[in-house]
Amino acid sequence: MNRRTLLAGTAIALAGCTAGAEPESGFDTGNDSGIDEGDGAGDGTEDTNRNHDGNDVGDGIDNDLVLDLVKTAPEMPAGAVDVAVDADELHIDGTVTGETGCHVPAVETATVEGDELRLVVTAVSDAAPDQLCTLALTEVGYEVDVGFTGDLPEAVTVVHDDAAGRKTVRTEPLPAVPAASNGE
Repeated sequence: MNRRTLLAGTAIALAGCTAGAEPESGFDTGNDSGIDEGDGAGDGTEDTNRNHDGNDVGDGIDNDLVLDLVKTAPEMPAGAVDVAVDADELHIDGTVTGETGCHVPAVETATVEGDELRLVVTAVSDAAPDQLCTLALTEVGYEVDVGFTGDLPEAVTVVHDDAAGRKTVRTEPLPAVPAASNGE
């Protein structure tokens, strides 16, 4: 076999595995690993809708909600969501599917309509214009803490808008959280 033909074929095959990606949002994870090394716990002092790294999470966020978004290693299958309730906030873990290895989670919208929170989590590219990204579907984990200035809603609906399409992945009624005891 001709060595040059073999090398040219290998170069073409490898070139098909990477591609430059245009950024779809200003979301920045803040480190090169793509995984936030923090513990994901907010300090409760945030007064705007920002992710764990201090970046805006989107314009579709209700003003009375405080969000803390953290990219994590995927701990559950793509499309899976887990919801936990605390006294005045919800903790939502999930996994979205990115089109490339440069995709990260982002909150597109978080709105309370009636007594239901509707949260839309997307997978967006955070690649620089000249950055190469693997062209493979990539599972991306996320944690979102949603704080409320008033009472918790009665239900939550989580929608994923990612490489697998846009679909509702979880609708769940929330248990009533008992009011804090006044010591009587």
